[in-house]
Amino acid sequence: MGILKKLRNLFFSTSRASDKPIAASGPADRPVVSKGQVWSYHTRKGEEQSMATVLAVEPGPDGKNMIHLNITGLSLINAQGEQVGSIIEHVPMAEDAFWASVIQPMGSAATTLGEGYYLWKADFERNEAGIWDIPLAQVITLIEKSIP
Repeated sequence: MGILKKLRNLFFSTSRASDKPIAASGPADRPVVSKGQVWSYHTRKGEEQSMATVLAVEPGPDGKNMIHLNITGLSLINAQGEQVGSIIEHVPMAEDAFWASVIQPMGSAATTLGEGYYLWKADFERNEAGIWDIPLAQVITLIEKSIP
């Protein structure tokens, strides 16, 4: 897979995504995660105002949910030290990594699945893309390091 395709899969948005709330597969005291929820999370230093918005929740191949996020309020810096963006459009996460990352729900927002999700989905169904299973702040750093 070429570097541009890999970057595309990282930045943009298998099973079918649902608009309906799906119960968490972990402890019963966890809230239901649903499309449009905005969450605070354990951010990187200097990005404390960053938020994660749930784009979709869908069952994963392991029986746990995959949670698709849009991340705003970032300060993404490329290899030349230039700020290149403040949003990551699509981050597909394992449910356990989502719960390890989020702090609390902060409200809701209108959301739509963008082209990135559908590109990721097609690659996922061909076993050419996956989901992140590490904390969100680490995901953001890895994505940032891949920006030329």
